[in-house]
Amino acid sequence: MIKQIIALILLLQINSCAPCHKTLQDNNTHIAIKELTHGITRGQISKKANVIQGNTTDGELLKKTNKIPALLGNQFGILFVVESNQLVALPIEIEWILPKTFVNHRGERTKHMRTSLMCTARNPFWANYGLDLPNEVIKGKWICRIYYKGMQLYQKRFRLY
Repeated sequence: MIKQIIALILLLQINSCAPCHKTLQDNNTHIAIKELTHGITRGQISKKANVIQGNTTDGELLKKTNKIPALLGNQFGILFVVESNQLVALPIEIEWILPKTFVNHRGERTKHMRTSLMCTARNPFWANYGLDLPNEVIKGKWICRIYYKGMQLYQKRFRLY
């Protein structure tokens, strides 16, 4: 009987985290990423290192979609929350993987763009990519990944056409 109760509890925990993608238990810290929405966006885009990446609570969803017109000036991304039992700022890394290499605004050839930020649990954050430079307008499959301490917790695919 106890085994059945434990199995039921585990099943409920797994089902409750299904939309969060992966969950990490790290030194008494439970952490998961939950997507609130995704698509074509508008909001602050700040240049940080070699990443044109908007990580802000100020943003607006214009259209929920995975299919993004490959037009100069378009922005797209996800709105997410970090779910955690800790109410502290947690180090999150966001990676954008492009369909092919391009020369970024530092003059480097790259296919991966990464940025780090501190996310407070239960507060929504936008992870946006802005097509600000002509050489960033690349058609194909784009991937946004979110990591915590090197472990991938989330992934979303976009198709630029």
